[in-house]
Amino acid sequence: LKNKPALLVSFLNGSEKEDVSPDNCFGVGKALANFHLKAEKFPQKRKNTRNLSWIKTTHENLSNLLSEDDNKIIEKEFTFQEDNNYENLAQGIIHADLFIDNVLFDGDKVSGMIDLYYACTDKYIYDIAIALNDWCIDDMGEIDKGKMKTFIKGYDSLRKLEGDEVEALPTYLRLAAFRFWLSRLYDFHNIRQGENITIKDPKHFKNILIILIEEKKRILNKATWISTLVMITISVIFSYLHGGLGLAIALLFSEIFSFIVHSILLSNQSANAFKIPAPIK
Repeated sequence: LKNKPALLVSFLNGSEKEDVSPDNCFGVGKALANFHLKAEKFPQKRKNTRNLSWIKTTHENLSNLLSEDDNKIIEKEFTFQEDNNYENLAQGIIHADLFIDNVLFDGDKVSGMIDLYYACTDKYIYDIAIALNDWCIDDMGEIDKGKMKTFIKGYDSLRKLEGDEVEALPTYLRLAAFRFWLSRLYDFHNIRQGENITIKDPKHFKNILIILIEEKKRILNKATWISTLVMITISVIFSYLHGGLGLAIALLFSEIFSFIVHSILLSNQSANAFKIPAPIK
């Protein structure tokens, strides 16, 4: 139209929700699962243009504008994400930007999803994590576990999450917060002159990321304290009963026990701490 590319689409009734209820979260979760299932037969694929490589390049371009603390957080989180790459998770076409302002409701029913500019081929659990970090966040930047449980129930009603997806959810919640923190930092430091663009606060997703990181630290600290108490107890008993050999056996047992405790608590971080349905094995 007038020498510019144009696209005509059907009009979608509805508007965005200002006050999100648990029932709204259920509806959005179900709608997202339907989106994933309906797009399974879509033949085209598109690379995620906001992946870890983009995050790395963006940080390199912004690092001299950021504080020392922010640079350290970004570097550590990038390393964490590189070391925790779940390659074999279910994937397909994802929305990749399913925030509250990108979902329309006609009454209390989801009537449409808009703004598929970043839609791409990636992990389904990543799409879920992006949505959870907006639909299920309270005023303090923490996960509202009630809304999260309801969102997942809605999603699960159409597409059952697999066990490895549930296990990976805490990592992808961090990745989602990380990606949008970096994109908002980029927009904040690269304001385009002469355009009516709303610049959103980067600190919002930085805060969410830090809270998610601290949650894992809390779990690891708990595991360390449990392991330490067990190690001291059995070391005293075994060394008293069997001398040096008993101490050696106690230390070996303690290492095995520590590994088991850490594994169990980290595994339960998603299934129990987030109170989502049990993994499908």
